[in-house]
Amino acid sequence: MATAMKTVTEPPAWKDMSAHFRKIDRLHPREPFAQDPKRGELTTRH
Repeated sequence: MATAMKTVTEPPAWKDMSAHFRKIDRLHPREPFAQDPKRGELTTRH
């Protein structure tokens, strides 16, 4: 029995990642840090 092979863009996770990319495509990397000054700080000790 042969099963149909899905393309990489079919799974829900891929669709979610694609939607996220469209949302942040033109966002400058500094912008999220400007919006949240604590972004990037460690929250746990190692």
